[in-house]
Amino acid sequence: MDEIPVVDISLISTKNGRIPSEEDWEVISKEVDKVLAGIGFVYLKNHDVSEESISNSFARSKEFFELDETSKHKYLKKRAGAFGYVEPNQEMLAPGEYSAELRESFDSDLGTMETTRQSVDLIKEVPGFLTAITTLADECHDVIEKLHNVLARALQLDDLEYFNKVSKAFSDRKIPTATMFRTIYYPPISEDIKQGAIRCAPHTDYGTITLLFQDQMGGLEVLNASGAWIAATPIPGTILVNTGDLLYFWSGGRYPATTHRVLVPETETKRRLSRQSIAYFIHPDDDVMVSPLGGQGSNQEAVSAYEHVKMKLDKTYKF
Repeated sequence: MDEIPVVDISLISTKNGRIPSEEDWEVISKEVDKVLAGIGFVYLKNHDVSEESISNSFARSKEFFELDETSKHKYLKKRAGAFGYVEPNQEMLAPGEYSAELRESFDSDLGTMETTRQSVDLIKEVPGFLTAITTLADECHDVIEKLHNVLARALQLDDLEYFNKVSKAFSDRKIPTATMFRTIYYPPISEDIKQGAIRCAPHTDYGTITLLFQDQMGGLEVLNASGAWIAATPIPGTILVNTGDLLYFWSGGRYPATTHRVLVPETETKRRLSRQSIAYFIHPDDDVMVSPLGGQGSNQEAVSAYEHVKMKLDKTYKF
């Protein structure tokens, strides 16, 4: 594929009490399956996540990232998978290959979002910051449940709720999971940028699926099956969804974990501007044992979701 297709999922909308038919589910399942199996990325439109929640999350996030370094460092992340601020070069996706990775992020796990939901705002400098991202995360859960159902149908599982049943942490926040909501900031590029720097090194995501919201700056590129980098150009009103390493293994190789990156802009005009994105990395509960579904690759040893993600995170974070 030379471009990432757009799939309209309005047929499985449950907005205003609508109940999708079996035929509706099958149509969307086949469309999403075809695209994800081909390139591992798909734009979803008519997803029912409100533009107000998306815009508010971007705005409050930018307020946080524009704080002084001392203020942000009060919330510095102390270990992989935890809540907090990640400074530039703290997470290196390709250690040793680039001189710097020029981005910042703020991670919120499901447990912290539950605390925020109970009216405890942990970031005093930007009131409403965590509330905004928690609200957006909550609105994404309907999309996640639907995608889980779509994947179960595409993989012809007997239990169409299988992926939802192994993701109990969404309803019981005491259950450990690597699921993480991340707001990302790429600051303007200074004139004294190190040679060999990149905004986000080529990498694959670690979990099952990722939901990504982009601002209009662009810059994300995806490596297609032919080995060519193609632009994941922001399309207003869509969520960009991609499949990760764990789903690649779980699906017996059906869904690729596609490599993607964000380069330093070539034009001076774009270098002077910041870029933002928001990613929701979805993982099953930590104790779920994962092996290829449907008997494909049945000779491969099962791995726990926790062991899988811990191995990945240990390679990328500096503390």
